Parts: sequence; C-alpha cells; structure tokens
Amino acid sequence: AAIQRGKLARFDLDPFFDLVLISGEVGIAKPDPRIFSLALAQAGMAATAPIMVGDSLDHDVAGAQSAGIATVWIKRNGEPLPAGQTVPNWAVASLTEFVDLYAGLGPAGLAP
Repeated sequence: AAIQRGKLARFDLDPFFDLVLISGEVGIAKPDPRIFSLALAQAGMAATAPIMVGDSLDHDVAGAQSAGIATVWIKRNGEPLPAGQTVPNWAVASLTEFVDLYAGLGPAGLAP
C-alpha cells in the first residue's frame, strides 16, 4: 500500500481520482472479484457502467470479468492472446489507443 500511495504522491495523481482503492489497505487483491465489487460499491456504480483497463490478463481482465465488468487488455508488446486465457472485450496496444477507441465509440458504444 505504501508503494502505491507513494506513486500517487510522486506523480501528483491524487487530484485526478475521486476514489483510490489499494489492495494492501483492504486486504483483497486482484484477481479476486471482491476487490472490483468493493470499488464499484464505494463508487456507487453498477458493474455494467465501468470498464477495467489493464495489462494483466490474469489479474485485471479475469478479475474484472468475474465481477461482471467489461475489460480492455493493453497488450503493450503486440503479443497475441495466449491460448486458454480469458478473452478481453477489447485489446489495445497502449492507453493512447484506448483513448482513441473510447472517443470513437463513446460510452454507449463500449457496452459489450
């Protein structure tokens, strides 16, 4: 938790988030779907509203999908989806590509 809080402080990211939920502070880690459900509850959102954007198929994509959340996998090195892995709703090469995807489709268009 201290490392994650340190990153937020070092890069002055706190002002950009209304809610920060750190596994080490709540005792639940990804891919456990309870961490995603807790985040949704604290944000007052239904699972159909958010999109989890992450680079780990095992932790980010599988965990979010098991909580009913749509997912975007950032495949930074252009790697193909490994056989037998959870299939994300979308795959992008970078956060910039995700921003372009989101801007092009809009929130309603991203519903899986």
